Amino acid sequence: SSIAGYHRFAMEHFIAAWILFALNRIPYPPQTCVRLEKMFEFVLGYTRPDGKAPQIGDTSDGRVFILSNYSKWEKDNHRYLLQVGSILFGRKDMYIRDKVLAEEAFWLLKRLNANHIPPFPSSTMKELHADESIAFPETGFYFMKNDNAYTSISANPVGKRGKGNHKHNDIFSIE
Repeated sequence: SSIAGYHRFAMEHFIAAWILFALNRIPYPPQTCVRLEKMFEFVLGYTRPDGKAPQIGDTSDGRVFILSNYSKWEKDNHRYLLQVGSILFGRKDMYIRDKVLAEEAFWLLKRLNANHIPPFPSSTMKELHADESIAFPETGFYFMKNDNAYTSISANPVGKRGKGNHKHNDIFSIE
């Protein structure tokens, strides 16, 4: 699902690296833990009330791993990431009660639990509400939510420090 799909793909790489670090008892750099938690907050921010990711830019359904429901997985459902974030950071605001999502998180984190590897230190970040509007001004993404209403706005810049980048004609996209 577009920017969200790329975000999920990058997050799965960071989660896989953390699992490898943890299984080999190598400490994950603290600043990377903070960044990963912020990545989980972005998922919480962009997730619509129906649990789906917004369509901004092109589509991408790349995955590092698909651990349940392989033949029927929903490409725009990123809520399993929130389940993982809830477990790793002890964040109640990311917890989602869903059998399929719990299975994905279970298979992803099972070896860690079996080896008694603790999750990240408890978060010091403010917990959010799933229906709370949130702005990410440094990235140009804004998500407004209230009960069953949802709006996402992409107002991020084109290019990086005067140079072009992989960008789509999605400036001021609204969903």
